[in-house]
Amino acid sequence: MASIYHRGKSWTQIAEDWLFDHKGEIVTFCKSFAIAFLTTCTLIVIATAISVSAPVVFTVFGILVAAGQCTISCMPKSAFEAKWIKGIKDSSDSYADGLNEKWKALSDRGIYGVLECIGQDIGDASQTGKGIASITGMIAGGFAGDKLSLKVKKVKAAKAEAKSLKISETKEPELKDIEGEKPKVSKGDKAAEVTSKAGKITEGGSNSIRDLMIQSESSKKWGILDDGTNQGVKHFADYWKRYPERIPSLEQRLGVNVGDFSNSLEGFENFTKQAERVIDDAVANGNVRNINGKSIYYMDGIANPKKGVVVIVKDGKIQSMMPSDFKSFNKLQ
Repeated sequence: MASIYHRGKSWTQIAEDWLFDHKGEIVTFCKSFAIAFLTTCTLIVIATAISVSAPVVFTVFGILVAAGQCTISCMPKSAFEAKWIKGIKDSSDSYADGLNEKWKALSDRGIYGVLECIGQDIGDASQTGKGIASITGMIAGGFAGDKLSLKVKKVKAAKAEAKSLKISETKEPELKDIEGEKPKVSKGDKAAEVTSKAGKITEGGSNSIRDLMIQSESSKKWGILDDGTNQGVKHFADYWKRYPERIPSLEQRLGVNVGDFSNSLEGFENFTKQAERVIDDAVANGNVRNINGKSIYYMDGIANPKKGVVVIVKDGKIQSMMPSDFKSFNKLQ
């Protein structure tokens, strides 16, 4: 009769019966999923806000939870007579008993004893439907929270990058004379100055390569200091003389050919393109920090991921490209 009744039921009735029979497991799964999801999202947001790696934040959180549970366990039951908090006391007592058991196992058999206890706990939980629902809900919630947080970070980083690198009308830098007053420069004077520079380049003076860099399209992508110095030319041409090992180190970290950053106009253009490449890679991987009006981008090294490169952007202009690592990137101000 039961078989005949079952065959006569519609799919809707079968689904309703299944949901009714497994209502407890479904509620347990949803609770575990929600707790794991919200906890993971919150901790990753905190880690991002204070520029600390997520594993460190999760470790600190775990220690605080354990301390809180043990503290509640030591409190008298009379403090938890209310029905809505009685479960907290029971849960803390069970948690403390588990910690004591694992501590005893650690003392007797070392780390293997602790692993055996954890395996036993998982095995015991897996014996019931609610136990399985709780474990799967916790895993699924943690995974979903991690994925959502990373996606949000990437979207924010992409928006920040688009805003900071938005092409705007290039403004002439404010020049000051030796006495601190702004010199009055007419359009005719500016044209004469450009012509004068072009004449020097044609004559092949000692600063001809530097002047070519200043007049190139690549230089427009770099910031200008208060004294009129182009940041790109400073961090490329000037640093070739002051720090001869720095530019070759960037070549190696970026995985470009030796000589691509030669002290020439072509080398400067390649240098600028690679700075833009670091920005794109950092945005794609969520390695962007916005602090003190600056956007800081990090890319792992090609030859050695731990030896990476940092690019700093302010007001939509590149300010610097330097060798760095992920730990230093998170400390830059």
